Amino acid sequence: MATSPAGFKGPLIVTADIEIKEGHADTFEQEFRKVRECANSDKEPGCIEFRTSRHGNKFFAFEQYEDVASLKAHGETDVFKAFVSVVKDFHARPPVVLFYEELSDAPKSSYKARI
Repeated sequence: MATSPAGFKGPLIVTADIEIKEGHADTFEQEFRKVRECANSDKEPGCIEFRTSRHGNKFFAFEQYEDVASLKAHGETDVFKAFVSVVKDFHARPPVVLFYEELSDAPKSSYKARI
């Protein structure tokens, strides 16, 4: 686990643990869904999987990318930039974002094919 994907050479997993201020969770969820829909579409071919979950004001994302370049491309999409702009003041605390380098022998997810 790392707080940056620097030095990663292949597929990677990103997790984000997010807590939102009272009164903003529903709007955050709506915007988060837009990011997930874009990431899981053909607009982001390097994103293997993007899953989100919610419990009250807490959100969690599980993301899988082919490589660091694909993660960077995700952050450059208009949808992600709009998301950041809308939710920038909603956080109850800074998100905890962690990066994991995928084991080289792990099977590629078929998540996109199922949705």
